[in-house]
Amino acid sequence: MNYQEIAKNMAIARSFLDLRFTFSSQLFLCVFACVLVGRTQANERYVSWQSDRPFTLSGYGTHDYGGGGVLDLDYFSKSGLNTAHDTRNNFSSLRPMVEVGDLPIFYYVYIDKLRDLEGFIADFTKARKHYKNIIGLQLGDEVKSTHGEAGLEHMRQIRDWVVNHPDSAIRNLLLITCTPAGERMGSSAHIRDYMSDTVDTVQPDAVLTQIYGLGGRRFYSSLQWFADWCRERNVSMWVVGKTWSASRQGMPSESELRLQKFVNLAYGVRGMFDFLWCAGAEPTVRDGGYWNVDGNDNPTTLYRNVAPVNREIAHLAKSIVQLRPVRVYHMDSTDNEEPGSTAIYHWADDDGDLPMRMRRSFRLANVTGASNRNHLLAAFFRDTAGAEYFMVVNKDFGPSTGAELATRVTLSFHPSVKSIQRLRRDTGRVEAIPVNEHYSFTLPGGTGDLFKFNTGSPFVGVEPLVLPKLVQLSPAGGILGRVEKNRIVLNFDRPAFGVEAEIHGLDADGQAVGPNLAELFTRTVSADGRSIIYDEVGSVLVNKSPYRVTLYGAEVRPLTVRTTRGDVNGDGQVTEQDLELATQATGAVEDGAPSDLDGDGKVDRSDLHIIRQAVHPQRFHWTDSFEDYAPGPLPGQGDWLDRETLPGSVLSKAWVEDQIQVVEEHAALDGRRKLTGGPGAVGLSYRGAEIRFHDGGGFGAVGQLRCGLMVRLGTEGYQDLGFTLFNSEDVDTTRGNFTTRMEETTLHRTIGRGVKVLDRTSHQVASKQGGAGKGVVIEYLLDFDSNTITWDWRDLNSGEVGGPHKLHYRGRFAGMDSLALFIVGKGAQVDKVWIQNF
Repeated sequence: MNYQEIAKNMAIARSFLDLRFTFSSQLFLCVFACVLVGRTQANERYVSWQSDRPFTLSGYGTHDYGGGGVLDLDYFSKSGLNTAHDTRNNFSSLRPMVEVGDLPIFYYVYIDKLRDLEGFIADFTKARKHYKNIIGLQLGDEVKSTHGEAGLEHMRQIRDWVVNHPDSAIRNLLLITCTPAGERMGSSAHIRDYMSDTVDTVQPDAVLTQIYGLGGRRFYSSLQWFADWCRERNVSMWVVGKTWSASRQGMPSESELRLQKFVNLAYGVRGMFDFLWCAGAEPTVRDGGYWNVDGNDNPTTLYRNVAPVNREIAHLAKSIVQLRPVRVYHMDSTDNEEPGSTAIYHWADDDGDLPMRMRRSFRLANVTGASNRNHLLAAFFRDTAGAEYFMVVNKDFGPSTGAELATRVTLSFHPSVKSIQRLRRDTGRVEAIPVNEHYSFTLPGGTGDLFKFNTGSPFVGVEPLVLPKLVQLSPAGGILGRVEKNRIVLNFDRPAFGVEAEIHGLDADGQAVGPNLAELFTRTVSADGRSIIYDEVGSVLVNKSPYRVTLYGAEVRPLTVRTTRGDVNGDGQVTEQDLELATQATGAVEDGAPSDLDGDGKVDRSDLHIIRQAVHPQRFHWTDSFEDYAPGPLPGQGDWLDRETLPGSVLSKAWVEDQIQVVEEHAALDGRRKLTGGPGAVGLSYRGAEIRFHDGGGFGAVGQLRCGLMVRLGTEGYQDLGFTLFNSEDVDTTRGNFTTRMEETTLHRTIGRGVKVLDRTSHQVASKQGGAGKGVVIEYLLDFDSNTITWDWRDLNSGEVGGPHKLHYRGRFAGMDSLALFIVGKGAQVDKVWIQNF
């Protein structure tokens, strides 16, 4: 199957032609992704703790059930585990502690007495003297089930004591809590509430949950829910795996052991505790753990099966623990979620809900396993430099071994991919693999392999990763002076192909808010990768506003830029000097010239007018109450022009059939004269007219414009009245028009020509009043600096007021100098219109 056929069979909505790739002669430009989505930032305590430690593999309760004893360090080391676990307090704080040598160890906090912080401190002080390397505390086991809210609050006391303790060796301990029934997280609201209550109260750094059900719908939907929940709650994701059984028949097989551990890695698990180390006593049976308590027949059957898996996991996890998981996709529908459970993702699912920098690059075009009916999953990761990794897992498991359930897997790639890298499970070394659109390999059941696109960048966890440093920001000082097509240039000390930016507005407290506006910019990279350019598409940024630019994949703190439209010299204000500099630059200019405010490649009267409006705002006020016109059609010349002057983009010429009429036949709202649609305006034909209220460059780039109208709709037949502001010179329909339309009893607003409204645009108003009504006044304030339109209305008959309401828009109005009206319906009239800038 060729690449085009693969792409078609993926059934993905967007075409590969639309993917935003840039290729250079050296490297493929990858899109940087970040795992930390949602409302929270990185768990700083966990990140600090993990920075100098390996992926945690521990056996639960690595000591004699009777308490104390000496851990066979050679036996423990060959098990593949790397961290001991002290459960002595499960029985009594008076029992002796186990001897573990120099092994790092988790200290288990048992509730002897509620609200006994002093008792914990006393026990912990003894443990610190005994153990050489306590690295973390497990804050109880299923605390809420056994001790309720009082138990959780007690653990919170201990947590606060650790976090706030002056001793750094204590303050920097990892704090972890354990919750039950993790295999039901995907569908049980009770278990979800249990976990949320536990974390909300205890506030640990990590959550250790027990997932003993393997494979199938509950397994995957629960892991998906757990991964999403941990990111939202800002805690690290850890799992207790099943290495025990209460019967000989229920003993996990070698392929089952593989599946749970490799799938855990795929979903982003940061640590694993195996339950149970000791076998041959409650709750397990003989051989149902790592070590038989009577000391006979060791190593156990389970030990022989799981130890090689642990060593493979350790080799891959040294990289995965430093990567940021993005999402897991299933290649088949065999493991679809049960009704009411969390959805799992399939390969053909769109990832448009993720930020652009988190989406798949689709350099990996497909993953197939014909011999096992595509019973596979593919997980994606990113390193902090933005490089993309992927892990493929064979989901087959059963009584057989992984080797007996091996399948042939084929990876299909975008033609640009010439080489990939794999971190070998057996040696922990990286191998380079040349590819020509496809690569096939054998994958044991329950097992996963970790790959990276071979771009020349380090394989994280195996090689050191050096992030590029920002050496220059342009424009200097971070002042963006254009009204549209602003440009941010980032220069680095080394190739920075994977660096991606997020751009957010800043609120009054300096907090980043709102959507990621970088997705409304185009991103290009220089051939050497040292310069990244973000170009604003149209008008996205609001004038006189600060923005936070956060760079992912680079060693740099977040940057702040500010918009000041018309600021040519970048000093943060618009002055005569800016006007002088722009005037001197009149004519064609280079791309990116600061005096080219609209980014059209030249400095002309439009650019100068914008600066002049900021330096010397022109006060303008125009009102028309039609008192100076004789009854009859508007003249079609002078102030009010006829229908032929209306651009088709404002009102279709097919709609404009006749002139608007000046009449005295209805009671006036203000003065003697008013406009109506004329005698024939009882059908659906529109009557149009235009006035150019300001031909001196118009308004729209900076400042404010207030406009309003006094109107009344009749009560007979269809009623419709429209009021449109636009640029009479706009021939490419890109400079924005604003229409308010009173139809029957609904007030609509539409914005077009490259400007997009972001809020609700229709409201109910008391507009149909007939001849005896006093009419309705509607007024708008267009604030071009803040990209908002504030409006209200007042019923002159009842005194009812609506508003003020606010509309936000994206894009740019420019050179607004004209007003067009249309009036339909018997009794519909306009008594007064006004426009004023200030």
